[in-house]
Amino acid sequence: MRDFKYIVTHDGPFHADEVFACAMLQALHTQNKVRVERKTPSPEEMEDPGIIVVDVGCEFDVRKSNYDHHQRDFTLERDVTEGYGIAGQQNPLASAGLIWLQFPVMLTEAGALQQGRLTRRDLTGFEPRVDQMLVRGIDASDCGISGAVEAGQSPTISQCISWMNPPASASVTEVRMAFDKALVVGRHVLHGVLIAAEAWCDARQVVMEAETAAESSAIVVLPDEHVPWSEHIFDRADAADLLYVVFPSTRGGYMLQQVPVKANSFDGRKPLPEAWAGLRGDELVAVTGVADATFTHAGRFCGGAESLEGTLALADLAVRA
Repeated sequence: MRDFKYIVTHDGPFHADEVFACAMLQALHTQNKVRVERKTPSPEEMEDPGIIVVDVGCEFDVRKSNYDHHQRDFTLERDVTEGYGIAGQQNPLASAGLIWLQFPVMLTEAGALQQGRLTRRDLTGFEPRVDQMLVRGIDASDCGISGAVEAGQSPTISQCISWMNPPASASVTEVRMAFDKALVVGRHVLHGVLIAAEAWCDARQVVMEAETAAESSAIVVLPDEHVPWSEHIFDRADAADLLYVVFPSTRGGYMLQQVPVKANSFDGRKPLPEAWAGLRGDELVAVTGVADATFTHAGRFCGGAESLEGTLALADLAVRA
């Protein structure tokens, strides 16, 4: 674990770039309360590796803990081959990206995550996932390559942080207080993203290890836990053969859901039988012969039963329909 004396970033209006870079560094530090000084760094601070200079100073040098990206000769971008960018697009690194790509695993070791929260510890893809969820967009916005958000669309995290700046007439003290509030927001958002990214890795491991049903190799059965599976199902070796996924329902009982035709699609490979559409309880039992069948959605993309056995029976009937 690496500790340091304090962080220096620029004063004046603040942006998500340096706010999240500082939030990451505070999560990295063992005390989690390392101070942030907003000013122009002195020559002595620029040379001291124990002082981390972020988004100011016009120098990128990890040996001296200087992480700026504004200098004319700065040319670093994300490494697409390692999953950190998108081929054929600009993948700039701003200060948030420089800090994340330098210290990602150390952040998880710093206690930024709730250790022991998840049962699996295979974090394959964790770092690029955090970059995709949060850091990449912040960097792109700071470097001026993100498109403007259209009216009525959800604002980006960069815009939200920007809106926390006080009016131009605000005093130095008011700006400092606003930055401190933004930094608190940044730490909370970062914590949530790290937890979500770890859960993504955990879900991937569950899906990749799940077995198919004895009744049919077209049915995957997830274990006794609810995991988001749709983003990972296509990475399985048998992905092309799968039609349904069976898993415990958060409302009790079990559900089966059709596999979509492709990731993030609402169209499924094989909707449940039309005769089942919208039926519940005794009506569905009468049609299917499954004693504990509970429902089939009118859209025919999912259904379920009280027991795992009943849900597997429905899935098998749907495969053979």
